[in-house]
Amino acid sequence: EHASLLARQGELDSAITLLNDAGAAVVRDPESRQTLARLYAQRGELRVKRDPKAARLDMERALELDPSQKEVRARLQILPH
Repeated sequence: EHASLLARQGELDSAITLLNDAGAAVVRDPESRQTLARLYAQRGELRVKRDPKAARLDMERALELDPSQKEVRARLQILPH
């Protein structure tokens, strides 16, 4: 998948945009939804020190897409509001 390749190259924003542009197809496909959730979580981790509010939004979006991400839920609990 192209989004995974972009993510491996460090292009998280591009990978997220690509999947978001796919719209409803991503929401219906569990694998794509999990990939998008993972990408949001990764980007959130990268943003924690620089922009905690953006990090929180990314992690919240990750949980909306895949509520089973326990690590993301735990990380959110310790992020500043």
